[in-house]
Amino acid sequence: MRSNFIILIAMFLAACGQDHKPQLQTRYNSAATPVQTEALQALNGFVINSFVDTKKHTTSTLYGNAVVANYLKDGKDNNYPKGSVVTLLTWQQTSDPRWFGGNIPDSLVSMEVVNYNDSTTYTFYEGKNLTSAVNSNATSALAWIKAQKMMIVPR
Repeated sequence: MRSNFIILIAMFLAACGQDHKPQLQTRYNSAATPVQTEALQALNGFVINSFVDTKKHTTSTLYGNAVVANYLKDGKDNNYPKGSVVTLLTWQQTSDPRWFGGNIPDSLVSMEVVNYNDSTTYTFYEGKNLTSAVNSNATSALAWIKAQKMMIVPR
């Protein structure tokens, strides 16, 4: 009886001494982090709205600078004043390893920047490195971005 107890204690102590690695390691989603400075600056802006396109498997977030945020807080239309900058970042989705059936952003697909000054300028970037490109649907993309309302967030 005493030897069984000693063996049980030895097995318990041996099990406690092993390094157990978690099945899923915590990680920072570096694949979704933009490498371009302008995109990183947009992430510091105010979230206007967010979208999921289930057909293209993308997720997008529409950001605005402080001028846009102050303008939209009053519930005004989307005729942005001078100095407004609106940025739409779009990521490819990937399945979330921590949540069955969930999706998280993966690699950056595109960035669309609209500057409102004396004239409105629309710039389109694509790919992880956000290289300047031509969007054949620039007019409709600009109209779509401008039509987005600020999401309602409880205070």
